[in-house]
Amino acid sequence: MDDHGNHGNHANHANHTGQRRSRRISLSAPPATPSRTERSRGRSIGFYVVQVLLILPLQFVSVYSVVYVIAMCFPSMAPQRSLLMDIYAPLELLFYAWMFLSHRHIQRISLPPPHFTPTFAKDVFIRILTDFKAADTRRISEWEECDGVTDTADPADPADPLSDAAADMSRHRSQDHDQDRDEHAHLEHHLPNLPYDDPKAFDFREKVRTWFSMAEWGAITHTDMLTWLSWSMLGVPLSHRNVPFLEECARLVERRTGHAFPLERTPGLARPTIIRLNIDPVRTRHRPLAFYILLAAAHYLTIALLRWRYHAGVWIERGVEYVVREGRVSVDKKDEDGGGRNDAEINSNETPITLMHGLGFGLPHYARTFAYLADKFPQRTVVMPLNPSTSMRVFSGRYLRPITREEASEGLNGVLRRVGATSTDIVSHSFGTIAHTHILKDAPGLVRKSVLLDPVTFCLWEGDLCYRFLYRVPQTAMELLMHYFVATETGLANTLQRSFSWSCNLLWPHELERGATKIFLGGEDAVFDSARVYAYLKRHGLQDGRSLHFLDGYRHGECLLRQNGTLDVVCEFLKGA
Repeated sequence: MDDHGNHGNHANHANHTGQRRSRRISLSAPPATPSRTERSRGRSIGFYVVQVLLILPLQFVSVYSVVYVIAMCFPSMAPQRSLLMDIYAPLELLFYAWMFLSHRHIQRISLPPPHFTPTFAKDVFIRILTDFKAADTRRISEWEECDGVTDTADPADPADPLSDAAADMSRHRSQDHDQDRDEHAHLEHHLPNLPYDDPKAFDFREKVRTWFSMAEWGAITHTDMLTWLSWSMLGVPLSHRNVPFLEECARLVERRTGHAFPLERTPGLARPTIIRLNIDPVRTRHRPLAFYILLAAAHYLTIALLRWRYHAGVWIERGVEYVVREGRVSVDKKDEDGGGRNDAEINSNETPITLMHGLGFGLPHYARTFAYLADKFPQRTVVMPLNPSTSMRVFSGRYLRPITREEASEGLNGVLRRVGATSTDIVSHSFGTIAHTHILKDAPGLVRKSVLLDPVTFCLWEGDLCYRFLYRVPQTAMELLMHYFVATETGLANTLQRSFSWSCNLLWPHELERGATKIFLGGEDAVFDSARVYAYLKRHGLQDGRSLHFLDGYRHGECLLRQNGTLDVVCEFLKGA
């Protein structure tokens, strides 16, 4: 897992470049599956406890249903019959067949977004390569000694040439191809050709390895890098048509890593498994029909309880469901004005609060947080978009059709108009920060304040989120729970592996309004490298204790627990003007 034996590779960069023009490139790559990733860690006792007490019983339901139906077809086998199983077992088989067909259906490779052009991809890529603030904070003092500079400038600071170049790039993105080419040349000029042993080069190599299932760096060949770049930058498998563009990008990676990728793999090194999220097969595991029936019952029971306790209703805008608890002020004003108000009459005490849930069980999972906000702010409308594709709502028509970013922005705008508001405070958690990011990018005027809890939108180019959540072989109880109940559930897997574009979901620090933003990161988050994200945001100007909060010892999702006090801090923040 180290870089020994590769130190001299960067010296041969020119020779390798010349050879590549005439070499043959293999356009095939094995699919990345958890079975091919590292298995060096031992499984914990908790892993086996979860396997025996939770997962095996669920799988037994399906197996027993098959056996029961077969026994029903042969009276001589004379099973112990029951009316419940006479009804349920055939339904379970039909459900299994439907889920099998659904699994086959979602295997089709998804197309990249329309704006995902080579120009856009290279813009994002160069911005990443020139952002040395994304590096490991533990090595920052060492870099300062090596470079003789302190890399602490704000991204908008004109004294920072890298940030200045990135800002120029953003302003000119929509201009013609010749200007884009000049812009790229300008940015590439600011990308130094790092020596192999530079700490910044080492740090970047370590993060790139994540996309190759933590393979040894020397095992990654030039073709392997082109294969990964074809997916990460263009969203498609490697083809000869795209090789010239990808060669340019590979040269940038070589400058950033201080390493020229070899044309042939060193004998004795295994071929790395390349992670390509929307190209690799979607991995799912079956859950019995009873599991989804219980979830559906919990969903509708939760809606009934929210109707009874908070007079909440379910609204539909642009095909998206919203649970809405209208605030007292909003209702009173509607009664007085006959519905609708002048936008100028709405103050901060009436601004709606929107809660965006993450992956899991949806409304039942986040109902306590919704209720907490409704209790804390009785005068304000509380809104919660419902996403069936990330909530295991298999009986919904949107189960395999995730909410698009256009629907997220336009639907929320429609809800705000119905309550007479023009903006909202958004509180998002985990995967909900993706929709939050889309709204900040597409309709920033809709957002007054932002709270991001366990955000998964920062530093997405580093691969920790994809590797840990989808590709790492589970070895602990928590990893197994995430793997079985989230990562391999059909609707969730379809959303993550066929509707997840890392570059479109990426949130840059300069896109945040510092005084109107709070970010909370759990120190023991198993989903992404929270300590690294914290250091990255801090070096980009977010102040610890004000815009940025690092919750030492907190695991993913623990910030939502009332007794931890995080939600109290959130509510105090939302009270301000």
